[in-house]
Amino acid sequence: LWVSGDLGGSSAGLRILRRDPTDLSALAQRHRRPRARTDIAVRLAEIGATAMMDISDGLLLDAHRMATASNLGIELVEIPIVTGATEDDALSGGEDYELLFSVAESDLVANDLLALGCRQIGRLVADSRVRVLRGHTFEPSGWSHHW
Repeated sequence: LWVSGDLGGSSAGLRILRRDPTDLSALAQRHRRPRARTDIAVRLAEIGATAMMDISDGLLLDAHRMATASNLGIELVEIPIVTGATEDDALSGGEDYELLFSVAESDLVANDLLALGCRQIGRLVADSRVRVLRGHTFEPSGWSHHW
């Protein structure tokens, strides 16, 4: 299981903008002008991505959705976090629009993905009940569209 870049920037940017709506920092810009990663989506498919979605509602919630749709479990290990963001921003903040995707394990594929700036964050597992972050069970959290 991989992501196309560091996470949490939009959530951290929103926190900054709530304090100062005129802030022009890079984090504020990540929230104001999110960038969908269409630049590498086709290349990821060519490399062999077998499932792919953007992270719009938070990593934990979107990874849960991907695993559920695939009838698989998730073991997350490494979470790449944008400088200035918190781990909670990266896990449950939304609007990052980085790509979350799965690929079969291969050194050749991994080298191609690393060259694109992608980061491995964990793996999908056969037991569909598994939702683990660094050895501890997690509850999917993130943006909910339900009122």
